[in-house]
Amino acid sequence: MPQPLVSILIPLYNSELYITKTIQSCLSQSYPHIEVIIVDDGSSDKSYSIAKQFESEQVKVFKQANKGACAARNLAFKHCKGDYIQYLDADDLLSPNKIEEQLRLISNTENAVASCSWQYFNRLIGDISTPGQTIDRDYDNTINWLIDSWNGKGMGLIHSWLVPRNIIENAGPWNETLKINQDGEFFCRVLLNASCINYSNNSTVYYRTGLNESVSRTNSYEKLESQLYSFNLYHQHLVTEYINLSAGMLNALHSVFSDFYIRTLTKYPDLANVAFNTIRSIGFNRVKPQGGKYFKLACKLIGLKPTLKLRNRIKKV
Repeated sequence: MPQPLVSILIPLYNSELYITKTIQSCLSQSYPHIEVIIVDDGSSDKSYSIAKQFESEQVKVFKQANKGACAARNLAFKHCKGDYIQYLDADDLLSPNKIEEQLRLISNTENAVASCSWQYFNRLIGDISTPGQTIDRDYDNTINWLIDSWNGKGMGLIHSWLVPRNIIENAGPWNETLKINQDGEFFCRVLLNASCINYSNNSTVYYRTGLNESVSRTNSYEKLESQLYSFNLYHQHLVTEYINLSAGMLNALHSVFSDFYIRTLTKYPDLANVAFNTIRSIGFNRVKPQGGKYFKLACKLIGLKPTLKLRNRIKKV
């Protein structure tokens, strides 16, 4: 039988310093049956021209006006022909055996997706220590991965997944209205359409750090409002899939909205109040303390709001 084709989809925006190594990590895969689809999202640097130098039967490069990474991923998916989909950002890297190892794990299991470990790096692979996560394992039921992740036991990066094409089609396109947490909302839908997760402990993906927007911009009112909307979409997706939510699902949502409440109460109390209303709507009458053991202990002793005030005073010292 013919070998399945794997499509690697890359949104590209002002990554002239990194796109060469990213493409090379794709072309160096031990699994040969791949195509690379790159969509330049209106770059103002040399990203597009650098990517075009790699164009071949295996690498296709397209260009669009600046619409954001989600729109670029959606366009790349329309152009791809793969049986399996690998998303990859333009400054991140895949280990050479990533696709081969994950494909081996899921190619004979219907509606299975594969995950793997990931590491931060700055300039060179291995220059930042990255601890393992509780969710780095197999899951017979994908909802349990979501519950664990939402309860703070780890996260999956965009490029840690390998997903059959039919699951992407059933899940629907990336949400182009979201300004933050686009991957969390998208892969929530992906996992709700998958049967299980097979974890590869023999392959790794690498996430370049130190390039993200500043904390002040990431925590802008507009982005936090969009993040809250993405969390409400979590709730909607679960209700659509399950109708009656289990205690585990509700407790995980409680954690998500409680964390948001704690992060926004001081600076954006109106957003925090919206989150609290959601907490009440799913059956809880208080915010669940999130964070380290000392923060939780302080909340238990003096209450959440006094603990937040105390923490803010300590940060100012």
